[in-house]
Amino acid sequence: MVSNGGRQSAAARRAERFVERTDTALADLSNAEAAWTAGIGSRSDEVRLHVMSTALDTAIRRVEGHHEAWDTLTPASVEQVAERAPMPVFWMVSAHPSGQVRHEAVRHMARYHSDQIMPHLANRAVDFVPAIRASATLLLRERLAAVAAERTGPGPHGVLPTATHIAIEKLLAPRTARLSPELVRPCLELAETASMSRPRLRTRGGGHGDTLEPFRQAYTDATAPEHRDALELMIAYLAEETDHP
Repeated sequence: MVSNGGRQSAAARRAERFVERTDTALADLSNAEAAWTAGIGSRSDEVRLHVMSTALDTAIRRVEGHHEAWDTLTPASVEQVAERAPMPVFWMVSAHPSGQVRHEAVRHMARYHSDQIMPHLANRAVDFVPAIRASATLLLRERLAAVAAERTGPGPHGVLPTATHIAIEKLLAPRTARLSPELVRPCLELAETASMSRPRLRTRGGGHGDTLEPFRQAYTDATAPEHRDALELMIAYLAEETDHP
C-alpha cells in the first residue's frame, strides 16, 4: 500500500487499483483480457492509464503490499505478456518496479506499430536507469522521425496524432534536458508542424512568467553544454507559446 503520511494522492490510489488488476491478469494470461475488462472502473481511468502521467508512472513503482504475479514478474515473462495480455497490461509492465522488467518492456515496444505506445515510451526515455533511457530514447527518436516524415512539405499539417502529442508534452520539461537532451530538438521540430493544438511545455502555475521560471532556473543550474542547449531551445519555444493559443 502506498502511504503518504497516512494519506494517499489520487495517483497513488489509482496506482493501487491498476496494480491489483494487473496482478489478476498476470496470474492467468489465458484469461487476461477477461480479467482486465472485468476490473474496469471507469472510462476515465482507462484514459489515465493510456496517458500514463509521470505521477502515475512513479506511483505504480511505489505500490506496496502482496501482489504475487506482479511482484514475481521477470524479464523472461515480458514476451508472453506482450503476446497474450491486452495492451493496458503491457503498459503497466512498462512501469514495473524492476528496472530489468522495464528494460525488457522497452525492447518489446519496438514491435508495436501503433502510436499508442508513445506516452509510455516517453516515460522510459526519462527513466532514472541510464540503460533504459538509452534504449527508449533511441526507439523514440525513430518514432518521432517517422511521424515527422509524414508531415513534410507545405502546411498546414493540423493536429499531431494524440499519443504523439501526449509524448511530446511530457518530454518538453526541464527533466528531459537533464536526462535525454537529444530528444528536445526533434520534439520541438515536430511540435512546430502542429498548426492546431500545439504541444505545450509541462509546467505548474498559471502565468507566463511563472511558467518560464523553472526552465530559467534549470538553465542556471545546468553545467553540461548539451543540457543548456536543450533548455535554450525550450525557453525559446515557451516564449512563442502565447502566439499559439
